[in-house]
Amino acid sequence: NTAIVDDSLMSITAEIVGVNPKEVALTALEEYSSTNLIIPDFIELDEFKFAITEIKDSALRGVQITSLTLNENLRYIGKEAFAGCLGLKSLVIPKSVELISNSFIGCKNINSVSVSWLSPEKVTIDQSNFAELPENAVLIIPAGTLEKYRAHAVWGRFPQIIEASPISLGCIDILKDGEMVLPVCLRNEDEIAGLQFQLSLPYGISAEENSQGLLVTNVTSRTEDMLIMGRRDPDEINAYNFVMISLSGTSIVGNNGEIMNIKLKASNAPLGVHETSISDIYVSTSAFETISLTSSTSEIKVLEAYLGDCNNDGYIDVADLTG
Repeated sequence: NTAIVDDSLMSITAEIVGVNPKEVALTALEEYSSTNLIIPDFIELDEFKFAITEIKDSALRGVQITSLTLNENLRYIGKEAFAGCLGLKSLVIPKSVELISNSFIGCKNINSVSVSWLSPEKVTIDQSNFAELPENAVLIIPAGTLEKYRAHAVWGRFPQIIEASPISLGCIDILKDGEMVLPVCLRNEDEIAGLQFQLSLPYGISAEENSQGLLVTNVTSRTEDMLIMGRRDPDEINAYNFVMISLSGTSIVGNNGEIMNIKLKASNAPLGVHETSISDIYVSTSAFETISLTSSTSEIKVLEAYLGDCNNDGYIDVADLTG
């Protein structure tokens, strides 16, 4: 029931660039066999493999599709690329997209859009998009980004904005060769008695371990009755596995906020913003039901350390004198 676009269904322009990833512009779709359309990451022509990075102006204007999943290599969606697709109801846009023109103008019946930018400012989007939406339209966003999307001129138009995962990581700043704690938050309706997940950290940042090889973590007021165990994953690079269980069979206190803090250290980490993620998440309710949760991502900014920078903001100014 899914149509995969291939080279027989489109006209393309391509430029071969040595051994670098090939790039191709998707310019027209002449046929489709289903209402559910997935734009693939790559297409193959003869011995060459091309990444689809652009959807040209008016390329898919008015096509009769109900759901659309855009590919992970896509960077640009052209003018009126999907304009007037009145049957389109479900849309998934990857975080690789940098520019959306008036691509979805006239798509009045979209009721579900899923995006994955940690900040809506990371994509430039024309104001004409999503101007007309059904009353039940939902925008699904990464955990911990709700206020940013609510305040955005375009994304804030959605009647409902829902964070994708109830478990989330805080965004933190850490000094190069310094230490910081990473907060893990949980928003839950059920009573939760157990939790397990995998934490993946960027290069140069690691979770602090004690002499027994256990990770250094701290419970919060929500989890004072919980036991936390964490170890480095032997099969994944710079990944750690965590388990949290109740010692007395009680649940996590409350329904929102931090449940643990993981101590990190930045050893030779490159300066800049890096992504970290939490995945393979399972929670156990007090009724012994196991629930699988969606993955979540966050950002860690590594800053240069300056002598005299008391507040660790990367600058030396009057605020440091106050500190």
